[in-house]
Amino acid sequence: MRLDLILLGVLLLLLARSLRYVPPNHVAVVLLFGQRTSWVKREGLSFFPFFPFVFSGIIIDMRGQKESFNMETVRTGDKSELEIAGQVFWSPDPEHAIAYLNNEGILRARLVSDVQQALLDWLRTADLDDAFGRKDGKALGEAEDMATGVVQRVAQRETGRLTPTNLQMPSLGIIVTRLNVTLIRAKGAAQTELEFYPLGRLIQRLTSLLSISTEKATEIVQVESGKVEKRIHEVSPTIRPEVMKAAVDMIREFKAQRR
Repeated sequence: MRLDLILLGVLLLLLARSLRYVPPNHVAVVLLFGQRTSWVKREGLSFFPFFPFVFSGIIIDMRGQKESFNMETVRTGDKSELEIAGQVFWSPDPEHAIAYLNNEGILRARLVSDVQQALLDWLRTADLDDAFGRKDGKALGEAEDMATGVVQRVAQRETGRLTPTNLQMPSLGIIVTRLNVTLIRAKGAAQTELEFYPLGRLIQRLTSLLSISTEKATEIVQVESGKVEKRIHEVSPTIRPEVMKAAVDMIREFKAQRR
């Protein structure tokens, strides 16, 4: 009788140990004698018979993660040089948990590399106007079609599957949920061009407002900026004071926005 009780107690103990808890936002890849299987246990109580001798598991955190990247010098289709930084958001794919475990050590570097290469491919079709929204007022980093285009290129490189909300990458065992471009900065000649672009727009507005030549409008801007040693009234004494005041206010507003 005692032996029966002992055996029953051992069996109950083994059964109790076989019940394992998978935390919220996690999954467990089932191991059989230490070897990975295709079985995946979802969050909550799960049964692992004769744990840990026969069945056990590897817990995977399914919560979203992000990788940052910085590309110090990239070139657009018109040879303009830019610095670009961004973030790619992803999470493990429970449908391909084995691939995730197999690539866990390299997937971050590979994901960033794929995104950067796809971004380079996309930029080859763009120019400086596209990058900074000088055509339609929408900068490259704000354009939804840019993010979509980059993600599509990553999908092609990794034979991924696009859905309306994300990109599944079975080869890496992850799901890419979002791509953000957080910085676009012009370099070299492109930076000089961008600095003069809004200034040129300001001069055009002054020319239209004051009905004066471009040279005279440029001189007004230089005087107000302190780059020419004159007083405003010495530039064009024929301009009415109220119109000149409006021009000066416009220039000062422009300078305040540029700070």
